[in-house]
Amino acid sequence: MRQKRVIEGLYTRMKQGVPVGTKVCKSHTIYKNCFAASEAVDWLVKNKRSIAAELKGKPLTPGRKCPPCSRQKAEEVGELLRKKGYIRHVQSRTKKFTDSDNFFRFVKNFEGIFPFFPRQHYSREY
Repeated sequence: MRQKRVIEGLYTRMKQGVPVGTKVCKSHTIYKNCFAASEAVDWLVKNKRSIAAELKGKPLTPGRKCPPCSRQKAEEVGELLRKKGYIRHVQSRTKKFTDSDNFFRFVKNFEGIFPFFPRQHYSREY
């Protein structure tokens, strides 16, 4: 239960901090309301102080040093958010979150996974 609250708090802060907009991929496909995974990793590393402490379940107190948050750890946090259904790849529901130029979206209703398309339209070919 605590982990869910922590993840929801992180999700809310990421939605406010990670730049979301219209992106164009290498194949000239346009995606709206999305962000590059590398931008999210940048944000996670920049905001490492609160994130690393929250994920370990140790709230920060004044004077306490924060454990470092590497890009690899930030990738793990992004992948956790993807697995829990808070973010998703713009094309594939199985695409892993990596520090790359892959585009992801914040899921608006994170209680139901992938509300962008009706469930019957999912296929295993993604």
